[in-house]
Amino acid sequence: MSWANIFTSIENILKLITLIGPLIDFIEMLFGKIFPGEKKGEEKKALAMEWGRLLVAPDTSDAVLSALIEEEVAKKNLSGEFTHVDQGF
Repeated sequence: MSWANIFTSIENILKLITLIGPLIDFIEMLFGKIFPGEKKGEEKKALAMEWGRLLVAPDTSDAVLSALIEEEVAKKNLSGEFTHVDQGF
């Protein structure tokens, strides 16, 4: 791997780290307005993957993108920023 590739990879990771939080917040707000009170986790993740794909280099794997999304959502769940919808079952 060349230095150029290493720096490109680092740039992509930094871009994801700085943009993934606001992207997830926007998706959460959007779904909250369109589907209030509904559990749509899988749909939100699919949209985050699709939009995240637009932000990164084509050689960024789905596994890396997915892991970053999952980690950011887990942090927001732990902090109480995101809460899970009670389905009443």
